[in-house]
Amino acid sequence: MRSFVATVVAATFSCLLFGSLLRTAEAQGIVTGTVECQGELQKLPNGLLGCSQPTHVRHLGKGGPGSGNPNDYGMCGILSINMNVAEDLTWKDDVQIVVNSAGEYEIQVGINNTSVGLKPPVAQYTCVYFHAFKGVPPISDGVGLTPAPFSAGTSGGSAPISASPAYACIWAGFEGDLAASPKPGSVAVAEGEAGAQLFKPETRFSAQSATSYAFCSGYTAPSWLWHYLNNSGVSIDTPTNLGINKKDYWCYMDLIQDDIVDFGPVYTVIAQINISSTGDYSLGGIFHKMVTGENSVSMGYNCLPLTQ
Repeated sequence: MRSFVATVVAATFSCLLFGSLLRTAEAQGIVTGTVECQGELQKLPNGLLGCSQPTHVRHLGKGGPGSGNPNDYGMCGILSINMNVAEDLTWKDDVQIVVNSAGEYEIQVGINNTSVGLKPPVAQYTCVYFHAFKGVPPISDGVGLTPAPFSAGTSGGSAPISASPAYACIWAGFEGDLAASPKPGSVAVAEGEAGAQLFKPETRFSAQSATSYAFCSGYTAPSWLWHYLNNSGVSIDTPTNLGINKKDYWCYMDLIQDDIVDFGPVYTVIAQINISSTGDYSLGGIFHKMVTGENSVSMGYNCLPLTQ
């Protein structure tokens, strides 16, 4: 059973997208930004067409921090995804956090099918600097791991991330077609999934019709373990305040899953964590019931307390 899943949205509507390549720094060490492709699309390293945006937050990398300002090191995750899915097209979306040649986290979004005039996904990201946490070991003891990507094919599946009980393993997105796999027992219903969720004590990859990615960060200090905010499952139809604030927590998405009954033939899928002007976290979106059934997109999220 998943540790934390919230049903937030499925829609055929148009919506206003975030500003292009926006990045906003927060005083307490949390950075958010949005990647939306404008103009001519670039060919990404994975062969898809899209764009990317550096975060200027550095990945610890194997063996701990290297050159550069120690205050530049942190972790990055996903806040929101806005994308299209289609059952009857050769389709592949990409929302992925990578580490570029400068050692910085970079967010890329892409798509393999632009024949019907559709654009790559729009993704909002969130990063937290390690100096924002209280009660953690010194950055000189920091270690970063890059687990191998996980893919389970159209039947879906999960697997533990090695060493994750001692590390914060943050979901770094997916590449694939979340509407490609028929739901068991019904060829008319499509399912897809990608995530990296905490199942105490380990974090487990999950995927269906997609490849899922993650990065892990921790410390070499003896017996060090990250502490997480523990939550129970919740299902919502409208935006709901989570009752926590970014001054105390860093929150990020850790799973997306769709269950589509009624295709249009192309659907806009939105799953998002919102941060209000006062710093409150909420789940946002619109739940849309179709005439022939219920389309839904589920998402998971996790939070790390800034006081460890």
